[in-house]
Amino acid sequence: MAQTRIIRQLEGYILESFQDLNGQMGFAYFRGLDFTFELPRMEKPVIIAAMKSAVIQIEAEPSLKKFVTNSKELLVLPAQQQVRIKSVSPHAEFALFWPERSLRDKTWAFYDLQADEAERIFRKTRQVTQTQWIRELIFRYHFERFVAKARDNINTAFLEMELVKEIFYFFSEKSLARNGRPHFYQLSEVLQKTIAYMESHLSEEVDLERLAYMAGTSKSTLVRAFSKELGTTPAKFLWNRRLEEAKTLLETKELSVNAVSELVGFMNAASFTRAFKRAYGHTPRDMAETDSEKNS
Repeated sequence: MAQTRIIRQLEGYILESFQDLNGQMGFAYFRGLDFTFELPRMEKPVIIAAMKSAVIQIEAEPSLKKFVTNSKELLVLPAQQQVRIKSVSPHAEFALFWPERSLRDKTWAFYDLQADEAERIFRKTRQVTQTQWIRELIFRYHFERFVAKARDNINTAFLEMELVKEIFYFFSEKSLARNGRPHFYQLSEVLQKTIAYMESHLSEEVDLERLAYMAGTSKSTLVRAFSKELGTTPAKFLWNRRLEEAKTLLETKELSVNAVSELVGFMNAASFTRAFKRAYGHTPRDMAETDSEKNS
């Protein structure tokens, strides 16, 4: 049976609200004053994200743990948790996401991840830093579901998989960092900080001065570090990462060339097409047409 409204308001004033648990990702959004909400126990995990300048308190049973969070992070709670959400700031807004197992399995399969291992991230309570990309995914999904009243279309399908994937990568990278295995974590601290900043700002204009500032070093030191450790410049590294990310996004078959070029930080589709062709020998549209021909 379709579910649309399951969240109970216990107190406060609601200015805007939306609930829809149908589709591959259940979604709810609330904006109000001095509120308290209660969520029943569910058979699926929930992702809770404060939005804009909101500060909220989340209390989960049976653990009775309390978390205070804002728009810099989100909370992942496993299934079978009864949850209360209270506004800490007088005016607050937040979003809730319930990814179905079918969506999670689809994400693991697309990114060639072991399902049993990947599912572990949803079996315990976890706090996730909202990177620039995660924050953008949340606001775009909020627009699709709440503003456009859309569900189960190309845009929502892409955003749902991306959000699940980004949460998995956040925790897999933390785990790898502790074990010291991947090459990324063998780099100097300056390069680790710089690359982490690049990864979360692929859609934005980023110059050398900004990168050096975020890494806490000078521009010349940063250039030398990239040359010594990676054999390239910061600009070339960022350029290649944008093209790699573009190729991954195009392979999802969910986004247009124009949308992909914007997401990876190119000023227009024409310059993106030229750069993509130099890197991969064919245009983004050529790749899409070739794949379409193979499937026809």
